[in-house]
Amino acid sequence: MLLVNDDGIDAEGFSVLEEFARQKFGEVFVTAPVHEHSAKARSITHHRSFDVEKRGENRYAVDGTPTDCVIFGLHHLFEGGKPDLVLSGVNHGENVGHAITYSGTFGAAFEAGLHNVPAISFSQLFSSKDKPDFTIARQCLGLVCDEIFSKDWPSHTVMNVNFPTYLHSQVARCHWVPVEQQSIIERIKVDHNDSTKMKVQTQFRRDYSPHSNEHVTDDLDVLRRGGIAVTPVMTNWTCHTSLKKMMGVE
Repeated sequence: MLLVNDDGIDAEGFSVLEEFARQKFGEVFVTAPVHEHSAKARSITHHRSFDVEKRGENRYAVDGTPTDCVIFGLHHLFEGGKPDLVLSGVNHGENVGHAITYSGTFGAAFEAGLHNVPAISFSQLFSSKDKPDFTIARQCLGLVCDEIFSKDWPSHTVMNVNFPTYLHSQVARCHWVPVEQQSIIERIKVDHNDSTKMKVQTQFRRDYSPHSNEHVTDDLDVLRRGGIAVTPVMTNWTCHTSLKKMMGVE
């Protein structure tokens, strides 16, 4: 199997995932970035080469993006074959709703899915004011994998998993839910340096308080209520409903 992330090979969340993988699975290969590459989505290094440093047996630090890491692993370390599984994370922060389209953690898993390799992306919610706490992820990685592997897993899907900051007794389990249909962008902050230049900073939504509505409808709802959110995401983004309409097919 192959492990990757976007926070860097020395990140705390990645050490949690690596420890779990080495205990639960057989041979483990690591290809993780040298530095953090959050919000790099599925970007790749283009028009230049990138360095790879061996950091022990089957461990490689890649001076590139998370997607570079997957491509290097699949096309070099598993040349002539494929790993049984790719695990990405555990990300320092949630990847819910449309945030997955920006996420380097999910982007790495998605790349594996495009190569027809089963892949799971793991992320840990935490307050922006607090230090990341991976207690829930450490406790529940096995439970989540067992739940996912117990299902009929289509080859065209990648699994996106988010752990809450706490487990509520009434919802402390895996919830199969869609992603939240809302942008993570709250606003931008613009400072005018002079008449021709501006300094712009993107600010994200950070509302994790439970809704008054008791129904759990999406991944963020689950996290707000102390449950584990699991979402299967298609690797083929074609909207077949619209395609049929455009073709005049009922």
